[in-house]
Amino acid sequence: MMKLPTNGKVTQLKVLVAQKVAELGAPWGLYAERLSPSCVSVLSSIRCTFLMPEIPRVRVSSRTAASREQNPPRRIHLTAATLLVCPDSLPFQWLTETKKHTENLKVIHISSVEKIPDLETVLDADLVIVTNSVLKEVFSNRSHIRDIRWKRLIVDEGHVVGNNNSILDICGQEWIAECRWVVSGTPTAGLTRLDTKSLFDHKSDLQKLGRIMGEFLKIEPWASNPSSWQQSVVKPLLSSRYDGFEHAVRVLSGVLVRHRIEDVEQSTRLPPLYHNVVFLEPSFYDRIVANLYLSNVLLQNLLDPKKFGLRNYLRRLRSAFFVSTNYETRDIQFFFDELSAYIFDNQTALTGPGGEKGLQLVRKIYMGLHYAASADNWRTVSHTQEMPFFIQDTTRHSRPFQMAVPVVAQNKQEYAIIGGAQLNYLQKAAGKVDKLDLWTDTKSKDGTPLEGVAEEMNDDPLFSKRYWERYHRMAFNKREKKDKKNPPAKSFHQFDQKILPAMFLDSQGFEVDTVDGGAPQRHHSQLEKKEKEEKEKEEKQKQKEEEKDNTVIAGTGSTKLSYLVSKTLSLVDQHKILVFYEDVDSALAVTEAFEAAGIRHLIYTTDSVSKERRAQYLASFETSNYFRVLLMSINAAAHGLNITSASWVFFLSPVWRRDIEAQAIKRAHRIGQKSEVHVETLVLKDTLEEEIYRRRTEILDSNDETPKEMADDDQLRSTILNYPLTSMDSFSKGTTDEVAFFDHPVPLYVDTETHEQFEKELVQFEGISGKKKRKKTVVEDGFAKRVKVKEEGKK
Repeated sequence: MMKLPTNGKVTQLKVLVAQKVAELGAPWGLYAERLSPSCVSVLSSIRCTFLMPEIPRVRVSSRTAASREQNPPRRIHLTAATLLVCPDSLPFQWLTETKKHTENLKVIHISSVEKIPDLETVLDADLVIVTNSVLKEVFSNRSHIRDIRWKRLIVDEGHVVGNNNSILDICGQEWIAECRWVVSGTPTAGLTRLDTKSLFDHKSDLQKLGRIMGEFLKIEPWASNPSSWQQSVVKPLLSSRYDGFEHAVRVLSGVLVRHRIEDVEQSTRLPPLYHNVVFLEPSFYDRIVANLYLSNVLLQNLLDPKKFGLRNYLRRLRSAFFVSTNYETRDIQFFFDELSAYIFDNQTALTGPGGEKGLQLVRKIYMGLHYAASADNWRTVSHTQEMPFFIQDTTRHSRPFQMAVPVVAQNKQEYAIIGGAQLNYLQKAAGKVDKLDLWTDTKSKDGTPLEGVAEEMNDDPLFSKRYWERYHRMAFNKREKKDKKNPPAKSFHQFDQKILPAMFLDSQGFEVDTVDGGAPQRHHSQLEKKEKEEKEKEEKQKQKEEEKDNTVIAGTGSTKLSYLVSKTLSLVDQHKILVFYEDVDSALAVTEAFEAAGIRHLIYTTDSVSKERRAQYLASFETSNYFRVLLMSINAAAHGLNITSASWVFFLSPVWRRDIEAQAIKRAHRIGQKSEVHVETLVLKDTLEEEIYRRRTEILDSNDETPKEMADDDQLRSTILNYPLTSMDSFSKGTTDEVAFFDHPVPLYVDTETHEQFEKELVQFEGISGKKKRKKTVVEDGFAKRVKVKEEGKK
């Protein structure tokens, strides 16, 4: 029976009908165009709600339940909106795709708890997008959007639901929805050599599926009795019983909507994918590091096979074939001392019957260390822990030739060696012609700088003695930080009792090669303090122009890096490029090289870039033509990222697990891609890296399951411990080629990108949160220092 209102007036019929429509949750919006504006207004104003008792999340005993304070019931609001939960990096992708495929859809993106709209705005929306991290904040802050019964609850990247307990708990227990969906998987077509068997852990995967079925999808009987999933599905299926398989198929058929590759290809045909492996000839520095790395592995296994852990060494393998500064002079000396002590302790066994194999191993280890110890230029570069760049200047007046420590001769040309940090600072100053020419253009007649110039020169980081002193201190501090993060197995010290390996091998009749390992053929002279007064001003101007025109970056110390820069420069005007790396050191080397070559790029990594910045970088790369290269950690490539703007993909080294490699390639080769996708994996020939790639290919061809770690493969372990040193014959004959040349020299004086330009070109969208305190960069003596400043508008 209808109750009369307190004011004595009878409720209008259309209001009563609107209340009933809201109560039933009828989709009246489908007929909104047929209704009068007054009816639409009434229907829109009615909000149906109901009270739901608060259910305690923690189990309590019957004794304490009565005395426990009960929370008041929650008032739940009904809405026809859909709540979409996605990883932190995907909201821009969802916003873009929604705009592309729908019209007049009311979409709200909640980027932070502080930016949650009012309740009426949320209830009127069609789609509400929230990220995993914001979802957790909403739960802890008891926001009003928790008190909504959603039409649909969709969780993107469904494997997160099964893996992440907190997301599963929040979505399953705290959010009320009429329909629940879990979305996962990326269809692909014809991946050459990438249709690999996934690394399944059947029991673990079934348990994750059971949690999704019971706790999130709320399917009975598993929702009320979670243990029944194990008894009714998991055990019969793992026992290989036919009825167990049939039962699992029936269960999944009732809840799973699967789009097979064949189904997708009927409506969408992906463009071709070409995957090539590029085998590169190692450079001088590549060979030294490869042999030094192998010698270290063999030495540690020789000293204590029981305690030797190949796993830790293989983890460092990712950067061993890309960055030439993983080791330092003191490392080599320590390895020599360890080898000497081993010879002293095992001299009888090595010289007695059956000691030939041991002697051969000692010689191999010694030669790998000897090559590095004999390379003067490599030892100089390794001291700064930086990638070497080679500068060519026919005028021999450019700043690199005045600052570089060694200058090497090759192919009748001279090249100055300079570190990446030095080069970047040099290019930044080179952008200001007046700054570069303070010394040459402002001299008084007696050869000294004019008043005020000396002070400005001393303050300039490129010409300040304090800069170079601090530069070498920072290189030392960089190594100290690395030691703290990855401490060596033993402390560095001199062994009291040892036998010099060279003398011991010579006494046993073993020939020890001599090596011309890149010793500097010429050292530069310092900048003349006085220049000849008779030079005319016109000649000075001509010399400046010649210096800018003739000074180029000829190459680097890494074959891979030189190849990547050359290839990127040839493609970047027509294609967008995606570069995957596995370790931070390699990423830093690529970043320095790209900056030196004037290649504008972005870095997508979970190590040091916030989730807001990552989303902004991804949006900028996808929509802007200013940034055409994206560096991405392969660990960050597993969460459904859509990077279809990229048509070229590079892997800096072969990825051991092919499923991870395939997942990374799918970032570019997926639905929405309109161009051919070219993939290149870079491998150094005649090194352990080539052997690792060969072993991985063997496992794929035999249909065996790939071990999760390289160290778990017994055959690969045996191969590494018996692998020969990389050939150094050409270097032993005094024909050392230190420079890994670019295809075309890169101008030294490129237009450098300022911080203001970088920020201006980034795409701004709602997902960028500004609640955190900003950090300001202050340059002191050429080095960046990070200091905290208050937010704008706050005191």
